[in-house]
Parts: sequence; C-alpha cells; structure tokens
Amino acid sequence: MVVIFLIPVTDNVGAGADSQNRSISQIECTCYACPHQLEGYTDRGEYIYVRERWGHVTVSINDVEVGSSPVSFEEEVEGCYPKVVEILNENGFNLSLEEFQDFF
Repeated sequence: MVVIFLIPVTDNVGAGADSQNRSISQIECTCYACPHQLEGYTDRGEYIYVRERWGHVTVSINDVEVGSSPVSFEEEVEGCYPKVVEILNENGFNLSLEEFQDFF
C-alpha cells in the first residue's frame, strides 16, 4: 500500500521573505456575539479572519490558520487582542497593540 500526503500550499502564508513586512489595510468586527469575529485585508489583499470562541482565539490568513492561543474568560472579546497582535507579528506583521486597536 502506498500512502500519499497532500499538503496545500498558499502564497504569502507562513515563514519566508514574502510573508515579511505585512500591514493591515482594513479590519473590522463582524460579530460581537459568540463567536467574536474580525475580518479584514492586508495591504497585499490577503484575507484576515480572527475568531474567538470557547476560550480560544484563532487567526487565519487566506483561509489558512497561522496561529491560535487560549484566552481566559477575562480576556475574551477585546481582551484577546494582545494575543491576536502577537500571532500576527509572528507572521510578518509589525504591529503594536495600540495600532491594532486604532482600527476599532
């Protein structure tokens, strides 16, 4: 028996030179209820999706999950933003919490 693993490849996601120096061109809260959701775009037209639900925040770029982190009850909704900024910065962004919060 032969087993073949297929790994999807998406441009501009993950490590590498192309993923560096990204910035957010727009992002907005599209749902304040559970799940708390943010949607927007990078300056390169990449789709950003952030979802916080059941004590966990997940960040995706172009429908590929690039990071996630648990959040405490006290951190839910806007309190999860520091973790979102941390995940984005691990993926080529250079954002401060204040810059991220300025979108809202």
